Amino acid sequence: MPRPLRTARAERASHGDRRLGSLSDESTRTYDASGVSLETANAVVERLRSAVASTGASGFGHFAGLYPLDDRRLLAATTDSVGSKLLLHRRAGTLRWGGMDLAAHCIDDVLCSGAEPLFLLDYVAANRIDLEQVAELVEGAAEVCRAAGCALIGGETAELPGVYREDELDFAATCVGVVDQEDVIDGSRVQ
Repeated sequence: MPRPLRTARAERASHGDRRLGSLSDESTRTYDASGVSLETANAVVERLRSAVASTGASGFGHFAGLYPLDDRRLLAATTDSVGSKLLLHRRAGTLRWGGMDLAAHCIDDVLCSGAEPLFLLDYVAANRIDLEQVAELVEGAAEVCRAAGCALIGGETAELPGVYREDELDFAATCVGVVDQEDVIDGSRVQ
């Protein structure tokens, strides 16, 4: 079994509500100060819980959703994006790292449920597609997938003029894994 990858997401999870922003100004290093509301994120999960449950799903709000594959196994699936870090990667010329970051986030989320990652699908969207940028992102994701034993089986590349601003780019992915029901990590065995 491949060893789990340690990423920024794993670091955040192990350190609780991690502060963000400038290291020199502690008052600007919170999610709220960066414009991200954890309260709103939690409210969205609560608001959507009944709609999601009405489809037969359970365990909504965890890092990965679980779905019965058969009597013994569950599929674990998660979707994530690079988010605003993609802007920083573009400025720094490190889009490959952005691709690596995305694959690691998704794979880590599946691993958090106890599942073995099986495959990753990616989604690149932009006002205009730049082949080199897309290649850097996907090659970075592929590098992490190889290290984790997770196949990158395809995805979607969407050129959406009028939806994204000039030079705007987004990169998201979905990872699916499998776990035996007895091996699920969901916090229920914590004492």
